[in-house]
Amino acid sequence: MVVYGIFGLNSYRGVLTRVNNEKKELQSQLDRLQVEHNKTLRQKKQFKFVLILFVVLLGCAIGLFSLNDNLNITRDALSNANDTISMQNDSLNEKSVEISNLHDENDELDARRRAEESKRIAAENDLEALKKRIGDRQPFMIKSTSFSFANGYLSFDYYGMVEESVRIQVKAFNDSAESYSNTATISVSEGDHSARVYLSDRIDGQKWYSFEILKGNIILGGGRHKQ
Repeated sequence: MVVYGIFGLNSYRGVLTRVNNEKKELQSQLDRLQVEHNKTLRQKKQFKFVLILFVVLLGCAIGLFSLNDNLNITRDALSNANDTISMQNDSLNEKSVEISNLHDENDELDARRRAEESKRIAAENDLEALKKRIGDRQPFMIKSTSFSFANGYLSFDYYGMVEESVRIQVKAFNDSAESYSNTATISVSEGDHSARVYLSDRIDGQKWYSFEILKGNIILGGGRHKQ
């Protein structure tokens, strides 16, 4: 019995030792696994960080590429704008030259206009002076005459040189030395007008008569009429 007890005790101790050894081995494996797990966690975190960093770098790269494209587009747009501005400046310079030339031409034309206007004013003054000199001698020019044998009025169309009242004399005479005369004052107006003066209603319409219109001793005009 004693021998069996000792053998059983030794067997139990052997089991305990084996169990302890297995426990130690398991603990060692667990520790190794824990270390591996922690290492894996660190690697996983590092991988996530690297992945995030890669995504960030990729986004930055895409952003830089897009920015570079935008910069290229902007550079091209600025270049085109500069070309357009340069062309517009050239066009503006050409327009400025044209405007300057037009100003010069306008100044020259204005100088010519003033010279022509001065000539016109001088000519008008000369004409007025001439009209006055003529008007003093011949206030109007007879254009045509007609005589009414029925009522004895001599009618005439005239071009007036002055604006004034003129004392005139009208005469009628034929080849038989028959003559008629009368004086009247008419209001003369400048330009084309007409007037009439009574002479006589006894003039024989079957004969030719010469008619004269005089101012003083100046014959202004006349005509020859028969009924």
